[in-house]
Amino acid sequence: GDTLIPYEWVESAINRDVVLMPTDLVRKGFDPGAGGDESVLLTRIGHKITEIQTKNEPDTERLKHWLLTELLDEPNPFIFYLDPIGIGNHLYYWLESLDIPNMKRVWGVDVRYESNDITCFRLRDELFMKVRRDFETRTLSIPYDDELIGELTTIRSTDPDSTKGKIKIESKRELRNRGLNSPNKADALALTYYFDDKYCQQIINSDKKKKKVIKEYNWRTL
Repeated sequence: GDTLIPYEWVESAINRDVVLMPTDLVRKGFDPGAGGDESVLLTRIGHKITEIQTKNEPDTERLKHWLLTELLDEPNPFIFYLDPIGIGNHLYYWLESLDIPNMKRVWGVDVRYESNDITCFRLRDELFMKVRRDFETRTLSIPYDDELIGELTTIRSTDPDSTKGKIKIESKRELRNRGLNSPNKADALALTYYFDDKYCQQIINSDKKKKKVIKEYNWRTL
C-alpha cells in the first residue's frame, strides 16, 4: 500500500501503443554510475521511452567516450539532463564545453534541492511524482525491462507526517538498507521530467551559440 507506483500501472505501460509525432520532444536522462553501479542513458521521446543503454565503466575517460559516442548518434534535437552529484559534476562541465550536434542544452539536475512543488519535500520527490502521474493517466509507454520495472514498483513513499506533510519517497540509502539496488534506470527516467513540454520547446527553438567544435573524438585526448 505504500508503493509509490503500483505494479498494475507499470505493467499496463509495457509496450503501450503510443504514436510518436514529429513535434514530440527528445529528452535524454543520464544517471552516472558510482560505487560499482552502472551508468544509464535513457531516451524518452514524448511519452515513450525509446531506448535504455547501460555501461559498467569505472574509468571516467572511457565513460566519456561511450557517452559522447551515444550522443553523437542522436539524429534529432534533444535536451540532456544528468545527475551532477559526484562524478556527474565533472561530466556536466565537460559536456558544457563541447558543441555536440543536436544537443540544445545540458542541464545538471541536483535532486537534493528543495522542490518547487509545495506538496513535495525535495526535487527528487517532485520528479518521481511526475513520473507517477504519467503512469496513473496511462500516457507513458515503456519497454519490457525487468530492472526498470522492478525499480519503479519497489520505491515506497514515506510517512508524510515526518516531512511536515510533504511527499517524500525512499532514498537510495533506504533502498539499500532493504537489500535493493540503486534505482539507476528509474532515476534516469525521472531526470527527463525536469522541465515541461512548453519550456523544453522554447529551448529547442532557441539558437544556442556554438562554443567549441571537436573534430576528433578519442578517449585518450578528451
